[in-house]
Amino acid sequence: MPLPRETGDLIKKLKSQVDNVARHFNIAPEVLGRKKDLTALVSSGITAGSFQLPPAFRGWRKNIVGDELLKSADAWKSRQETLSEAEIK
Repeated sequence: MPLPRETGDLIKKLKSQVDNVARHFNIAPEVLGRKKDLTALVSSGITAGSFQLPPAFRGWRKNIVGDELLKSADAWKSRQETLSEAEIK
């Protein structure tokens, strides 16, 4: 199932976070997570209602980048819900 168009900005933000952490640790961003891993993370929040880390962001990656990606995704979802509620009113 394709993701809603508005999730594109979230994926870009998460990719930027991965890139920044990779730069900090002087490793290739692909070692921390690929776009398909970020897409899986976003997809979990759209289909299941809450974001879940895909296997690529578990283990050692969870502490380095996974937890922050979850926080960012949750914050994005909260903003989207707030915007939707404001549009209804």
